[in-house]
Amino acid sequence: MGTITQSELTTRQKKLIELGDQRHFADFKQQELIYVPKPLLLFPFPFKPVTEQSIFKIVPLHKGKVTIQYSTIGKGQLPFGKDMVQFVHLFSFAFLKNQQTLLFDTIASFTTDYEHRRPMGRIGGKDNVELMQRIARLRDLRIMLQYEESTATVDQGKNFPDVQVIESWRLPKETTNYQVQKKRPEEESFYLRFDDSIWNALRKRKDPLGDPVPLWAPLMRMYQNNPKAWNFVAHICWRSFTAEKAMRYGSSGISEIPLSEVSEWLGAQDSNPTRFKATLDDVLDELKVVWHEHRCSFRAGTPYREPKLIIQPPKDGVHLVRPRQFTLLFQGAGFLPQKG
Repeated sequence: MGTITQSELTTRQKKLIELGDQRHFADFKQQELIYVPKPLLLFPFPFKPVTEQSIFKIVPLHKGKVTIQYSTIGKGQLPFGKDMVQFVHLFSFAFLKNQQTLLFDTIASFTTDYEHRRPMGRIGGKDNVELMQRIARLRDLRIMLQYEESTATVDQGKNFPDVQVIESWRLPKETTNYQVQKKRPEEESFYLRFDDSIWNALRKRKDPLGDPVPLWAPLMRMYQNNPKAWNFVAHICWRSFTAEKAMRYGSSGISEIPLSEVSEWLGAQDSNPTRFKATLDDVLDELKVVWHEHRCSFRAGTPYREPKLIIQPPKDGVHLVRPRQFTLLFQGAGFLPQKG
């Protein structure tokens, strides 16, 4: 196959090359980051709408296991698909500003950051309805976390009961123009506020359930309309880091994960494993354009053995997110030994 010329590159390929250049030349201190609560990585929202009003997953951890349960209030619908990207968008703003309360202008900025649309204050109709329906699903979401140590004793301090994610809110009506609703001064303060328990649990760095995982926002936006790929890239970034740290503390740092387990990670239920693997192979190829140091690939299967995802520490220890940010978060969360 001959070399692909610049004119033959797709718009997406050009954007990936631009991101690779941006990452190479940009100062690490200027990185735009988002932060993903670890429970959301361990148990992502369903990719498609589900009829159930309560779902849960038991996830094994290094020193025990965690049960994560999502449920909804009344006859509400569980979040799905791109709702996870919206939740991460909201959580990241709150986490970076250390504020439990977000004003509606911040909430609506999702439409310009991720939907390439006009600012929310200038539009109504379908765009407004879409955003408000997504916010309504997150508003009605309840989360329960239960951590159990390997000794089979439960540390109640690490658990909290079924609580609503959003404690209080004042939001525009979903069917009308946001700008129209701002006529009266008292209606200008549309907002939502995270529940105290959820807020403390998801951002707390001393609890293995609560460490937020930093990701490079420009890259993650490339996958905003494909939640399966978004979750896969997030896992590759996070697990590449933990692989390197494991190597530094005596382990080989190499993980071999069967394809069926990768599918379970992502909450993906693809009836065609070959197609599923091909999709993830394409994502790894794209990731190589932006982050050529990553060393993650699939080992081909046999008639008697399924393919495996091989995750190794990145070349020269180069990560998408500057190492100091990861180190501070993971040391505080108890995943890495403390120095001294």
